[in-house]
Amino acid sequence: MLAEDLRELDQFRDQVDDAFMYSLIRAVPLHDIGKVAIPDHILLHSGKLTPKQMTIMRTHAEIGARTIESLIERSPGVGFLRMASDIARYHHEWFDGSGYPLGLQGKTIPLSARICALADVYDALSTKRVYKEAISHDKAVAIVLESSGTQFDPVVVEAFAQREKEFAELASAMVDKPSNNVAVIAEAAHAHC
Repeated sequence: MLAEDLRELDQFRDQVDDAFMYSLIRAVPLHDIGKVAIPDHILLHSGKLTPKQMTIMRTHAEIGARTIESLIERSPGVGFLRMASDIARYHHEWFDGSGYPLGLQGKTIPLSARICALADVYDALSTKRVYKEAISHDKAVAIVLESSGTQFDPVVVEAFAQREKEFAELASAMVDKPSNNVAVIAEAAHAHC
């Protein structure tokens, strides 16, 4: 949704073309692939991470990018992997330069990573996790808007503000809901044992 809105702006019209959209759709799901290397006791830690735990957690960005780069070497014709590597490495960079892993600032952060950063934070805020409760859509929106120019590119935030209701609808539609499928699967497995 964010890229669709940015595509309409003169400053992004040439960059956010069909190829960009194709790659973005395929690349974004790989943004946190580096977390497979982070120990569960850190990933599932409730509450604030210690400085040592945070240092370990932050390695996921570089690990993810290197993992995807190893795929690029083996599959040079798969174009979206370059964008996936950029997103994995840079989606925790902040627009004001205070992010990680490299402290990039402003437009030196790839646009794909700036888009993913906002969507990722909205998702993290508005989704219940093992280690935290979800916050309301309105609070998540307020946090994103307050972070314009610091954590997020103001132009990407503006695109988010234009479509925040659609973000709420999508988040609601994608929320994991308890299901009776677990009982059905368990019953079927028991019948086959």
